[in-house]
Amino acid sequence: MIVLNDRLIEEMKMPEEQIKLEFAIWLYQTDKVSLRKAAKIAGLDWLSFSEILCQRDISTVKMSDEELLTEVKTVNSLIQ
Repeated sequence: MIVLNDRLIEEMKMPEEQIKLEFAIWLYQTDKVSLRKAAKIAGLDWLSFSEILCQRDISTVKMSDEELLTEVKTVNSLIQ
């Protein structure tokens, strides 16, 4: 559980919900938590959180170059 005291919230000049959202996004972007866990931290369902990430041009799909290459090869083999 994340607890924000009133002094911290006042100093940041942001609503508590916004602070939680920004923290959740940071945790997700730095691979500290999964998409669903970040959404929970932000107090949102995973779909709403995903939409916010998309609005900010933050990818919700994380894969290595090798995984991407494998996917491309699979798609190419299916369409030929």
